[in-house]
Amino acid sequence: MVFFEEIVIVQSPFLGPFECPWCGAYYGDFNTTAGYAHHVNTKQCVAVAVYCDGGVIGRNPSEVGGTWAWCTVNAAGEVLERDSGVIEGLCTNNVSEFVAAVRALEHLPNKWRGQLCSDSAVTLGRLCAGWALQNLPPEWIERGARQLKRLGPLRPVLLQGHPTKEELAEGVGKRNGYPVSVHNVWCDEECGRQAVKYREGLAAKAKGEHAA
Repeated sequence: MVFFEEIVIVQSPFLGPFECPWCGAYYGDFNTTAGYAHHVNTKQCVAVAVYCDGGVIGRNPSEVGGTWAWCTVNAAGEVLERDSGVIEGLCTNNVSEFVAAVRALEHLPNKWRGQLCSDSAVTLGRLCAGWALQNLPPEWIERGARQLKRLGPLRPVLLQGHPTKEELAEGVGKRNGYPVSVHNVWCDEECGRQAVKYREGLAAKAKGEHAA
């Protein structure tokens, strides 16, 4: 009983014995009672924002493909989850940006509400303000609609892309006064890494076919 008195749980019962009500992590996973209490009370495992970015491999539109990347972040600015990949075939930048956002939303729990952060005004408008969905693949329009139906309200945050180190230190871009973020930078750079990796794979495949 002393254990329960030492840990203050915020507005939520335990899911099980000594189990985090937010993510299900067990008390035994932490070194100290204080560490467990801090994890629960500050909701370290709960995403409050999602960052996403997309790009094309080569020129826009690309006949090779596009790239996408996203990450979720807690209130302390710590990354909880992240993922990235490639869209094969004909792709535009607006499509890859939309795919990145939808893929990110698909990894969030039902009724989640928080910030959707992107440097694409078009993508934020489409998902948060009812902008037209023209020139998007029907599959992704449908997948996006499913996420909007099952999630809570999304707060769009338009970021300035490609910030300098000085802008990152200040947290604001000089070009337009929009916020900047290291998480957006990671998404952008990860899209670049995916593009390089995919091109290298295509080159290796072509080389192997030529040798055969």
